[in-house]
Parts: sequence; structure tokens; C-alpha cells
Amino acid sequence: MYDGNRISENPNIFASENNPLIKEYIYKGEGKWGNLQRNFAIDHIKNKDTFLYFLDDDNVIDPSLYNLLKFVDNHKMYTFNQKAGLKGSNVVTNHIDIAMCMIHYELCKEIRWLANNYNADGIFISTVYENNKNHHVFVDNELCYHNGLVL
Repeated sequence: MYDGNRISENPNIFASENNPLIKEYIYKGEGKWGNLQRNFAIDHIKNKDTFLYFLDDDNVIDPSLYNLLKFVDNHKMYTFNQKAGLKGSNVVTNHIDIAMCMIHYELCKEIRWLANNYNADGIFISTVYENNKNHHVFVDNELCYHNGLVL
């Protein structure tokens, strides 16, 4: 998902004939922190049997996250720890970051990000969790970094 306020043409960096499951979109609109771009992405999911994993511009995936993909079950919400010290077992706004969560589409298809809230990721995650506690799986491993991009 690209911010159309900053980029005018879709670069299609990842989508190609070799990667038909990857879709790239440009969203131009109001809102802050990419929240409306995330809603746009959710609205354009065609494969309903998929997981959502969002990264902020300062998050980095730990390579160990890819091992989790071998074991995921449909209709589950997975949370895990972040190397900044946050624990994925504490699914509460302001105590969990979006990079610490992977959610099956069916569990969040009706939930949207608040347009102009800085902590919209925590609100989104905690709402999904409250609606699907019986589908939550906590993985007690550090699978992402916060502020992992250092210049």
C-alpha cells in the first residue's frame, strides 16, 4: 500500500507475474499514520483465506517470523513479542504494536482503523482480540523489531 500523497505512480516493486499473490495499491486521501491506507487494503482483499500483517515504517520483521508461517491455522489471531521489550500477551491499546500481530482476514474483515488516531494500531488489535479471544494464540518469541531502521 503506497501513500498517494507522496507517490503518484504504482512502482509495482513486489507484484509481478512471479508473485501473483502480491498486490500493490496506491491510496490518496486524508488521514494520518497510514490508517486509511490500511482500511483501503482490507477493503480490497479478494482472497478471504489470508492473513494480514502490517508494518509501520519503523518496524522490521525478525527472520524467525517466517518459521511461524509454517504452523499458522486459519481463523486465528497470533501475537508475539517485540525486541523493544513489549510482550504480545498484553493485547491492550498502547501496549502492543502492529508489527506484533498477524490476523486471519475473517477475524477482522469488519473492523477498521480510526483515521486520525496515533494509537489506532493498538485500538485495532485490541478490538480484534476482544471480539475473538477464543481464536487468539500468543507466541512467546521476539519476532519483530520496533525502531529497527536506524540511519
